[in-house]
Amino acid sequence: SDLAAMGARPAWCQATLAAPGSTPLEAVREIQHGLVAAAGSYGCAIAGGDISDTDGPLVLDIAAGGVVEPGRALRRDAGNPGYLLFVTGALGGAAAGLEVLRHGSADDSPNTQAWLARQLQPAARVAEGRALLAAGVACAGDLSDGLLVDAERTASASGCAAELWLDSIPVEPGVRAAFPQRWTELALGGGEDFELLVAVP
Repeated sequence: SDLAAMGARPAWCQATLAAPGSTPLEAVREIQHGLVAAAGSYGCAIAGGDISDTDGPLVLDIAAGGVVEPGRALRRDAGNPGYLLFVTGALGGAAAGLEVLRHGSADDSPNTQAWLARQLQPAARVAEGRALLAAGVACAGDLSDGLLVDAERTASASGCAAELWLDSIPVEPGVRAAFPQRWTELALGGGEDFELLVAVP
């Protein structure tokens, strides 16, 4: 998502797995298969990594690198006063999915399934980042930490303030109705939606 937020094309990644010696080999194979599939979906090569023994819980660490045209990366500090803020998609779905995972739900509706997918199978907005760059946009960042936090980061880096209009926030379908007292918290503060926040003239 950080690469997407810069308009970069993912090129390579390295993975380090620290696991107890008792970890079944089949589990390690499944992790490898998942990594290869995830990286391949973005045209990204797994260029190596490391395997280590640990007494603690299993830890998986991934470092990714990408390519962007020199001097053309999307940057948080490229905004200006008067620019408008946009996001690439609806917000609050991943946070709603986390609520369902934490507290359970007998609801098997399409909305609930979509929220769970947003939390458990997030998609980096690589194509959107590349398209923004191609369109001449200069200022963007990802929303991994939520709209409030990341809008403040973008505004601060750009030397200005941000004004958010609650009735203009695109909220994931069904979140307002399912969480009438908390939908603003989920949409504004819930991270891991991995949409892009864009500032344009």
